[in-house]
Amino acid sequence: MGIITMLSNGFTVMLNILRFSNAILIVSQWTRFDVSSVLKKSCCGAGGAYDFFLVKMCGIPGAPVCANPDERISWDGIHLTHKANQYLANWIINDIFPKLHCKLKKALFMVGEMGGNDYNFLLLLGKTIEHIRDIVPEVVKTIKDAVTRVLGYGAVRVVVPGNFPIGCLPVYLTKYNTKNSAAYDDFHCLKGLNNLSIYHNDLLKQAIEDLRKENPNAVIVYGDYYNAFQWVYQNAANLGFDACSVQKSCCGAGGAYDFTLGKTCGIPGVPVCSNPDERISWDGIHMTHKANQYMANWIINDILPKLNCKV
Repeated sequence: MGIITMLSNGFTVMLNILRFSNAILIVSQWTRFDVSSVLKKSCCGAGGAYDFFLVKMCGIPGAPVCANPDERISWDGIHLTHKANQYLANWIINDIFPKLHCKLKKALFMVGEMGGNDYNFLLLLGKTIEHIRDIVPEVVKTIKDAVTRVLGYGAVRVVVPGNFPIGCLPVYLTKYNTKNSAAYDDFHCLKGLNNLSIYHNDLLKQAIEDLRKENPNAVIVYGDYYNAFQWVYQNAANLGFDACSVQKSCCGAGGAYDFTLGKTCGIPGVPVCSNPDERISWDGIHMTHKANQYMANWIINDILPKLNCKV
């Protein structure tokens, strides 16, 4: 798995179990602490009308949605991670789902976040934003097809997360650094990249609307990762993050954002900040445990009224 298996990842919980963070990811937060209890009380009633459990449609770290996000690119890494992801998805759906059929109506499914790696691969290969916009409809269609497949096996409540404002991430602030102030918004995020995320999210919301019409008995909710991140980002100081390091990686070094392409988190010699709870970004692309925890709680509060739970 490359650098994801290095010691730095997951070090806060003293576990290294294929996570790009110092501890717990957003979806994992939902099954821990107060988040899980809020869902149980809201969706199952105080007396526990039925057993609540959350199913994360997991995948191979770094895997894209599409088999090849650009048919003009031949890169074995893209093909292999996609195939591995497909094998895992097929195993879950064909082997695990039939055994859980009686429980599927009690589950909340997380299908995603997906699509971000398709864009990451191409951006880091130097493709233009205009070029990448052309594949967004294909990526969103693939996500829609995945949700349709999950619904077809009996799921009735599904959350489909959107993409983050990637123009705020250290990896892209480093790669696309410019002296042109017009390229940045009021929070020093790259407007062009954030607009790419907004375009993806807008198409995804429309796909969810179509899915609702096609599946009137299911509850399909958009997970607003974009605004969850923006809320944390814009309230960083009040949430205990270091206001001077909001755009800096914790695990990384170099430049204005403590991030250097080619010397990323997990590579020997790459340092880790003394207090990850003061940083939003863990490795320049992914978030720290504390940032994930705040985002998870924001998302829960946003989606609860939309889940049509019977208390």
